Amino acid sequence: MKFGLDFYRYMIPQWDRSYADYNRLKWLIKTADTQDSVQDSAFSLNNIGLRVASVAEQSPVFNEEYTMCELFHLGGQPYAIPNAHRVLHSELRLLLAAYTEYRRQMKALQWFDTAHVEAVERLAAKVHRRVEAGSLASDPVQSQGEDGGQKELREYMFAHLQRVEGLMTDITKVLALPEPAVKESIIIQSIFTESHCRHHSINQKDLEQALLNGDVDSLAGILVPRISNTDSVGPSVRNLICRLLQYSVILELPEPVSRLLSSWAVPALTDASHLDQNILSFVITAIGLRSMLVRGTKEARRKLCQYIQGSPCAILHKKDYRGYLPLHYAARYGLVELCRNIIALMERTGDKPVAVEVVLSPGQDGMTPLHLAVIEFHEETAQHLLKVIADSSSVDNISDNQRIMGEILLIAMRNENDAIVHSLMDHISSKGLHLIRTARDETVLHIAAQLGRDDYAVLILSRLNNEDRSLCLDIRDKSRGWIPLFYAAANGYHDVARSLLAYAAPDQLQMTDHLGWTAKEHAAFRGHLAVAELFPALDGLDMICGPANPFPSGPIFPTLHCGKDKTFIIASLGSSQRNKQVPAIDLDCFSSADNHMHRYWEEQYYTLEVSAPGSTSERRRIRLPILGDMINDPLIFALSTPTDPRLMFKIIKSGINQPETEVLVGSGTALLNANNHQLGTNRQSLIREQTIPVLEKENMAMIGTVTFTFLVAKPFPYLQTPLPINLVRQPSESPLLIGHRGLGMNLPSHQHLQLGENTIESFLAAFKLGAPFVEFDVQITRDLHAVIYHDFSLSESGTDVPVHDLTLEQYLYASNVQSPHGNPLSTLGQVSAGKGNGRQRSRSLGRQFEDGAIQIQDRMKLTADVKLKGYKPNTRGDNIIQDSFATLKEILVRLPGEIGLDIEIKYPRLHEANDAGVAPVAIDLNTFVDVALETMHKYATPNRKIMLSSFTPEICILLSLKQKTYPVLFITNAGKVPMADMEVRAASMQVAVQFAKRWDLAGVVFSCEVLLLCPRLVGFVKGKGLVCASYGTLNNQPGNVEIQVRAGVDIFIADRVGLVATTLSEMAELN
Repeated sequence: MKFGLDFYRYMIPQWDRSYADYNRLKWLIKTADTQDSVQDSAFSLNNIGLRVASVAEQSPVFNEEYTMCELFHLGGQPYAIPNAHRVLHSELRLLLAAYTEYRRQMKALQWFDTAHVEAVERLAAKVHRRVEAGSLASDPVQSQGEDGGQKELREYMFAHLQRVEGLMTDITKVLALPEPAVKESIIIQSIFTESHCRHHSINQKDLEQALLNGDVDSLAGILVPRISNTDSVGPSVRNLICRLLQYSVILELPEPVSRLLSSWAVPALTDASHLDQNILSFVITAIGLRSMLVRGTKEARRKLCQYIQGSPCAILHKKDYRGYLPLHYAARYGLVELCRNIIALMERTGDKPVAVEVVLSPGQDGMTPLHLAVIEFHEETAQHLLKVIADSSSVDNISDNQRIMGEILLIAMRNENDAIVHSLMDHISSKGLHLIRTARDETVLHIAAQLGRDDYAVLILSRLNNEDRSLCLDIRDKSRGWIPLFYAAANGYHDVARSLLAYAAPDQLQMTDHLGWTAKEHAAFRGHLAVAELFPALDGLDMICGPANPFPSGPIFPTLHCGKDKTFIIASLGSSQRNKQVPAIDLDCFSSADNHMHRYWEEQYYTLEVSAPGSTSERRRIRLPILGDMINDPLIFALSTPTDPRLMFKIIKSGINQPETEVLVGSGTALLNANNHQLGTNRQSLIREQTIPVLEKENMAMIGTVTFTFLVAKPFPYLQTPLPINLVRQPSESPLLIGHRGLGMNLPSHQHLQLGENTIESFLAAFKLGAPFVEFDVQITRDLHAVIYHDFSLSESGTDVPVHDLTLEQYLYASNVQSPHGNPLSTLGQVSAGKGNGRQRSRSLGRQFEDGAIQIQDRMKLTADVKLKGYKPNTRGDNIIQDSFATLKEILVRLPGEIGLDIEIKYPRLHEANDAGVAPVAIDLNTFVDVALETMHKYATPNRKIMLSSFTPEICILLSLKQKTYPVLFITNAGKVPMADMEVRAASMQVAVQFAKRWDLAGVVFSCEVLLLCPRLVGFVKGKGLVCASYGTLNNQPGNVEIQVRAGVDIFIADRVGLVATTLSEMAELN
């Protein structure tokens, strides 16, 4: 669901310009009105493989390994280290560090491919839906598996990675053993394989042992006779000494040996022709890799600096096969001392601007030394390189290189490296900040807003003058036509939005994107109402444009129905609670990743397979990592025979899109009825997520966990025939008015006398004042009776006992205490005669009645509910006329048939149990729903108009699956603050609409705040084929009613029934 909004999180910043523009392609596909226009978008999708191949070609990983193996004389792509058990451990550690780095680069390259595959599959699905809906004649998108070149590249990368990981495993095993007494150096051995270093009279073994043992005398005995006469020293001996000196830096040779080699090599080093640039690059790389291992790095760095100082300056200007200078490698590995030495040598030439040019000198891949220092998070090195630029006497140099510095700033911002961001901002001209753009025309201000970094936004805004600031705030990106304010609004970044709004011009607040939406509408739609409230009211917007402009519908889901004999297991990965940040899949092999990007790189080789034993449904396979939100894409398994519901999870490792290489890593099984057995008959926990261990297939050790939320939907035999009820408002009609809990919910107000909410008295009064429907709350008692009550706990008992822990008798007793002689006489006359109804009893005005009411008020003082709200609905006192508590049976039997019913199934919610401080246990969901439905089946007449609703998503799912007689609506606060319910599916209009569509609901009931903030969102809901209903205290104000009526709201749920009915009537007359 949030894939497009979060796509930047999956991008590797330095490859930004190589990524496909997912959001632009999505917009083009959504708005395409012809086959040809979709064909253009499909062309981009079908050529994603070219992007991957291009990045792979620029990646140094293959060439770097080849160069290292050549210098070590290991062959092009070795599968093993020859005689590894005899090799110096210092060299093996160096090889392990090198291969660890190659593995990291390879995984980054594969992740680039994985993110594109995910994007293409999502975009292709949108095209397929257009074809299925008939708006396109044919499907122009190829399957990603059809691209032979891309498949070949993936196979090559996977084979390469497997070989590298095999080498790493072998080296690690050898390093775990004691180092051998007689050691070998593959580096020294490789020197003798070079033809220009061979000398027939030098014994390789003797020389190797003298070097490794630090035997200066033996070394002198071998080499002095060959170099005593400088004039007659042969090229092979000179080259040999140079090579030995170069490699001594990384061999950890004893200091006397290095000093001796250095004294012999000085004459040779004066001739730069004997220096191999690739070898120098590798020497610097080797020291950098060893710095990752910590061991001996300080001494090695000192030797390398000495070696560089003794080298001719010309070598520092020579580029290797990648177009890299020695400074590139020093910067890449954060060797700041070496960077200082290299730059100091250049400065001594007296040509200082050359040093600046070298700092910003691009390689063949466009990377400068400063790029590499920033990408690898080497802050000290980056600061030094920036100082070199700042110290340049030529201001023009800084201006000329603004583009490069801007690219680096974008990378630093994406990596959220604050120190480097601030330093770069100090070195970049503020006049050119608006010119720094990504490939999608995002400016630095876009990036700050996208990341939610208010400090970045304030820093950027403070550096700009009024003209440039206005220009920067006004720039649209290519993808969606968003200015920076849109990113802050859509992501709910309150502080960033406030900072941007402080400088925004009025026309920017009215600005719309490619789809015609405003920033305020994006915020409200995604549940960020606190952000939407920062914006002023927007006048003059076309009510049929933007959100109200219907686009091709979303995915079409198969209709599910339990019927009389089918059971469904419905599971969603992860938690459904916003305040529980629990990873759905948490394996030891990738949970230790140091950041989210590296975790993605590790996860991309794994697949989760989920199945339900005994199910007729196919197993579901989910590629990891899970990108985007799957809360409305659940795993559904049908069970046709009675069986204990179970879910089996398997973790499978394979190459990316390489099913033939699959290996089962581990598995786990969840017994879904386990909690029910522990909690008792017809009971279940309100905590619906479950975490199970994943056990390794060989030794059964725990290797991770899977967390999921589940629901088991059981069959219900009745209410399978739909009854005609049309809730959709026609343009010429007034909205349907529903009395909230009858004549309105009770409030601690002394402005007017109130009838007790959720009572027959209140329902009759609401109908009389003009509400064709009344809304009330149904809960189920411990002995399985459906009763009418709103609050979680029955405070009238003097405790915080939940309604579901009471019997029907106990529930009614709390009412009768206040009215000991039973049901009071209706002030509206005789209630319709139902079965068993007799003469109404007269109201008792005795002392006992007053005493009962006083006792109830006194009991409730210490309950959590009364402490929190200060009152209790439908209790005698506080200007409330108390009426008897009712049951659902009574309502269906005694209320006149012409009164329509909006029956809210009020299942207990987790936050209510937490607030009351009671155990999060309630009646089993299926039992709860079945009792309510069975009561309706028995006592509701066929001509009674009924709709069902609930705040609880699982209840809505069960109502949709179990019966087809009555329409079902989902109720949501849609992000209204303060947010008590942490349910993800109730967090925004966006997810609520998707939920309703997924489960074939009739519509959604929104807290009216979101509709009042952005009235055009009503058109969005209706454009999806859903009924749009509104509730909330703001609906009691005529002005708010008028706004929503004009927007097209179908149903109003209000407390001030008479007032709203009058308003609707007056509007109808005007029309």
